[in-house]
Amino acid sequence: MELRLAVGVMVMLVGAVVGGCKSNAQRGAGAGPRQPHMMAASGDRALATGDFATAEAEYAQVVAEQPWNARARLQYGKALLGVDKPRQAREELEKAYTTLPKDDEVIYTLGEAMGRSGEYESGVRLLQTIAEERRRPTDWLRLGRYAQRAKDYDTAEKSYLAAALGDGGLHAEYQMALYGFYMEIGDETKAVERLAMAYWLEPHNDEFAAKIRDHGHQANAAFARRPMEQASERVPEPMIIRDGR
Repeated sequence: MELRLAVGVMVMLVGAVVGGCKSNAQRGAGAGPRQPHMMAASGDRALATGDFATAEAEYAQVVAEQPWNARARLQYGKALLGVDKPRQAREELEKAYTTLPKDDEVIYTLGEAMGRSGEYESGVRLLQTIAEERRRPTDWLRLGRYAQRAKDYDTAEKSYLAAALGDGGLHAEYQMALYGFYMEIGDETKAVERLAMAYWLEPHNDEFAAKIRDHGHQANAAFARRPMEQASERVPEPMIIRDGR
């Protein structure tokens, strides 16, 4: 009697387990494929952690299902750059740029893709055209950094100067961009001059003070210098870079 009861209980337990597994499998099968927003979220997490291969795979699916999604193409382009596929990235980013021609992130990433795919001049033309149209210091600054990375120092200097001029000598960021540029090309005299201007704008900046001491000077009012751009009312000329190139 007890044996039959025990066997019956075991049969019931096995049936319950099998039924549960079948139910879970049915639920899984009925869940269907992942939605684009789920793949996009997974792709964003992968980009944030530097897992570019996963991000590429996820966003490839997103743009396949949502070819109109320019933001997804931007993320896909970033992932492609991360796995060293700049030409393919450029194709995707050009499509994103068609829809989002004023988006700074799209513009900058497209310029990077152009440079890395061997089309540096195309990147310069893109960033320069935008800088001339918008006439914003930030756009000239972006072009300067792009050119500096490519070791095009002539374009970089002109762009940084245009950025500082457009800013009117009001923000230290533009002075420090010139400082870093001049340090890279070995012109310490001009670098220190720009450091003095940045310090004039932010006299309590500890980072600036440390750099001043590194150059053998004292971080005080005597070192600071008013930015030369504050004396000018001009804005960057549209042909500032093309002249002489």
